[in-house]
Order: sequence, then structure tokens, then C-alpha cells
Amino acid sequence: MTVKRVLEVVDQIIPLLASNGHPDKAEWLRKESAPLRDSNVPSSDVRAAMHKLHGIVPRMGGLMDLGLVGSSREKEIQARKSLDELGDELYGLTR
Repeated sequence: MTVKRVLEVVDQIIPLLASNGHPDKAEWLRKESAPLRDSNVPSSDVRAAMHKLHGIVPRMGGLMDLGLVGSSREKEIQARKSLDELGDELYGLTR
């Protein structure tokens, strides 16, 4: 169940990053989450992917550190709020 929810969260973060100035980070996140999408991947690879996703949330240059660029200040604030909430959830799910 946790992997499914992690993917749901990641799948919300990817378009948020892509549409707010970080398409490169969105693509990186898509690639890093790929092992979680493959049911044939060994559980050790799934754990490694979860560990890596956990680490990208709080670190310098991580999700919580990204400046978002929206079409208006209001959209930037909303995107930041959404990313903070999703990042917190991802961090908790990947512990």
C-alpha cells in the first residue's frame, strides 16, 4: 500500500515541478520513481528507490528548497503550499 501512495504523491509532484520552473527536476523524479512502477523489480531496488526519494525532500537543493516560478505570485504561493504538503507526505511515507 505504501508504494502505491508514494507513487500517487510523486505523480502529483511531477507536473507541479514541470509547470513551475523545474521540468528537469520533474523528469529526474520520474526516472527515480521508475523502480516503484515495475512489479518485477527486486524488493531491494524498491527499498533503494524509496530511500533516495526520502533523501530528496529535506536536503539542500531538495524539494523543500526549490524556488517555484508561476504565472503569478498567487500561483507561486499555491504551488509552494502544494509542494510543501506533498513533500511532507512523501518524506513520511518513505521513512
